Amino acid sequence: MLNQKKIIFEDIDMRQYFRGKPINVLLAILKNAGVMVGILIAATLVSFGFRVLGFHESNFIMMYILGVLLIANFTTGYLYGILSSVLGVLIFNFFFTEPYYTLVAYSPEYPITFVIMLIVALITSTIAARAKRESRRAELREKRINILYQIERNLLAVKNIGQVADVAAKDISQLFGVSIIVCLADIHGELDICHIEGNDIFDSETERMARRETYESGIPCGAGTELFSDSRAYFMPISGQSGVLGVIGIGLRDGVQIIDNLKIFLETVGAQIAMALERERLYEKQQQTKTEMERERLRGNLLRAISHDLRTPLTGILGSASTVIENYYALTDDVKKEFLQGIFEDAEWLNNLVDNILSMTRFDDGTTQISREMEAVEEIISEAVSRVKNRAGKHEIKISIPDELIMIPADGTLIEQVVVNLLDNAIKHTPDGSGINVSVKPEKQRVVFEVSDNGPGIPGDDLPYVFNRFYKSEKTTDTVRRGIGLGLTICKSIIEAHGGVISVQNKPSGGAVFRFTLPIEEQMK
Repeated sequence: MLNQKKIIFEDIDMRQYFRGKPINVLLAILKNAGVMVGILIAATLVSFGFRVLGFHESNFIMMYILGVLLIANFTTGYLYGILSSVLGVLIFNFFFTEPYYTLVAYSPEYPITFVIMLIVALITSTIAARAKRESRRAELREKRINILYQIERNLLAVKNIGQVADVAAKDISQLFGVSIIVCLADIHGELDICHIEGNDIFDSETERMARRETYESGIPCGAGTELFSDSRAYFMPISGQSGVLGVIGIGLRDGVQIIDNLKIFLETVGAQIAMALERERLYEKQQQTKTEMERERLRGNLLRAISHDLRTPLTGILGSASTVIENYYALTDDVKKEFLQGIFEDAEWLNNLVDNILSMTRFDDGTTQISREMEAVEEIISEAVSRVKNRAGKHEIKISIPDELIMIPADGTLIEQVVVNLLDNAIKHTPDGSGINVSVKPEKQRVVFEVSDNGPGIPGDDLPYVFNRFYKSEKTTDTVRRGIGLGLTICKSIIEAHGGVISVQNKPSGGAVFRFTLPIEEQMK
């Protein structure tokens, strides 16, 4: 596709779009005049050959008419065809009518011949020049349509507003062979989405002011206009249904000006860019609306899950507290302690649940701040184990950490919450007396954390879904207090926010092992 576009762009005559220096115009005049003189000389030499061969004078006339036709075809405009018609008659009179080598004609027929020859030559040259001009216009229209089609097709393939600026700048630059800047407005109305193709001549204060004025006023500024005429570029607004969406800037060489044909063509290209921009903005709004709808749906599910799962611990707390209050003096100390232990466990479970819910809502709202500091892995593990020790029951938690100090750039509180959630998960889903191992080891440019147990493991059907939000295994026994399915989801969100990876698998010897990795950095960035 790029090769096809390149051919199309190279075939376009740039003189159709730009006015050059006077010296360039003079060179074009000399070129056309040279073509005219050369063809007339050739016609004269051929006519001399005809005279030597004894051909009739009518052949000389046809030769000069042919020359006029060729001149009209190989030169630009009507002037050279008309001039060659007059010169052809004079040359014919000078070289091929008696008396030779004078402009006097003895025969009374010659004046009529000259007039008819001149009229035929003029008509022929005019028709040829007009046909050439119309053919050129048709060719340019076809090429413009092809170019617009190529640009439209490229714009249809973009994925975001930044790519719109990139594609538009590249296509226009390849089309005209000059430096191009395309600046598009962001959601705040600032021209911050810019792409430059070619030489960056747009960074001066004058260019920036001209660009800003074009965007704010909606009228072209820069070279060839009344505003910022000393600029080295011409800036045109990109206008859509919602107003000015951006600016196209064309870098110009000294003495070069843009003519109206190019301005009209650029407006057409600008309209295509505006359509692509409005399409992308509409898509982004639809995606934002879809995200908001999904967020509201998740919030609704979260509220329903909370209202359902909070009943059991709250009912237990209320029942135990009511029993102790009403029968305080009738209950023994051991019974009171048992009720208070139940209240403590339920309250601690609720506290952990609330922490997970708050973390999940912060991640959903995008308000969670990852405050990375160099943290000691040993301190994170020790604090997490101490937090779950009271509810570990008869489970034995073993820690395996290397002797050397391991520092990682992380939010210590969040990583601690990950370890707490994994330990809670192991405690809930393994029988009393089971062992739980927490290990840490450095591996290349990362640190590997593992929390494993020797319980029944995770059912194979559940393994792909354990990190999904609100997912709860249907095979969980009634003796296990079922959560709302957020703990592992929170773990995944925190680890991925730190640039790590978390996974789970069953051990061949029995039990499950949760593994997550965090990158190691020698110093904070």
